Amino acid sequence: MRQKSVLLVCRDNAFLSQFAEAYINGRSATDLRAFSAGLEPGERVSPKLKRMLDKTGLSAEGLHPKSWQIFAQPFAPDLDQVICFDKPTGVAMEAAFPGRVVRSYKAYLSSLAQSSPSDDRSVAALSGLLQMTDLIMQDC
Repeated sequence: MRQKSVLLVCRDNAFLSQFAEAYINGRSATDLRAFSAGLEPGERVSPKLKRMLDKTGLSAEGLHPKSWQIFAQPFAPDLDQVICFDKPTGVAMEAAFPGRVVRSYKAYLSSLAQSSPSDDRSVAALSGLLQMTDLIMQDC
C-alpha cells in the first residue's frame, strides 16, 4: 500500500499547521505522512509550539515556516490531500492542487476557542488540537 501524504496549510505556518504536522507524523502509522506550509509564512515558529509539543511528548526539531508554493513544484511530494486551516486564498492554490483542497477546519477551531473558559484556554487549545489532528488522521 502506498503511503498517503497530506499538506496542512495555515496563514503563517508558525504554529497550527506545524503542530498538526508533528503530531500526525509522530502518532500515525507509516501509511500517512504530513507536511505543513503557510499562505504567508512567518520568519520562525511560535515559541508556544515547542511548549505544546513538549506536553504531548513530541519534538519541534526540523520544523520551520515555509510557503505552500514549494509543494506545487515538480520535485515536491505527491500530495493526496491539502487541508487548510484558513480560507484558501486565490485561484493559484486551487490550480496547483486540483481536486485536493478538501476542507477547512477553521470553523471547528473557532467554535472550540469560543467555548473554552479563559482560565482553561491552554488546556482547551491542546485538547482541541489533538481532537482536530485525530480527525484529520481519520479523514485521510
